[in-house]
Amino acid sequence: RESGMLQMKGYTDLAIGYQFLNDYRAATASYLKAADLAARLGDKDDEARILDNMSSLLLKLKDYQSAYAYGLRTASLSREKGDTLYLISGLISMGNALGGMGRYDSALLCFREAEQMSVQAPYMQKVALIGANRGVVRLKQGKPDLAVLEFQNARALAETHYYPYLVAASLKGLSDCEIARGNYRAADAYTAAAI
Repeated sequence: RESGMLQMKGYTDLAIGYQFLNDYRAATASYLKAADLAARLGDKDDEARILDNMSSLLLKLKDYQSAYAYGLRTASLSREKGDTLYLISGLISMGNALGGMGRYDSALLCFREAEQMSVQAPYMQKVALIGANRGVVRLKQGKPDLAVLEFQNARALAETHYYPYLVAASLKGLSDCEIARGNYRAADAYTAAAI
């Protein structure tokens, strides 16, 4: 068992290294090996964590079907174990994947469930992240006015709790909204602030 755990950790570390090098295909292969080992060892906590990383990686590759499947598996394992944090992460991945597939109403339902749990926990960083992700979906729906509200709320929450990355992500989202509305000067200002 100990050698299997070390091997799983090695594959996970290798995947993270590949991810930092932007070699997402190699990272995916290493994550799959690590997840397979975790499943064979019966380590559902590590399996959920690894599958969550896989789902996020597949979202970057725009492989929304696979990202959804791994997000669902993360959520299922986490629900079974009572792990709220990774259950929320799995739901967020599922929402982002559904948004990528154009299934906006389903995406918003995943975000709603994740947000309710995040507020109760409380995981305010996740609440801000969910707001920004919901803004992306609203923008894809062609509803920039609703998207602006989501990004503004996410930005305010991120500023209050000092999550600089989420402040920048919200500003970028606001820039995208202004581009959609044809307000290029305002978009430029948001982009400059995000940078």
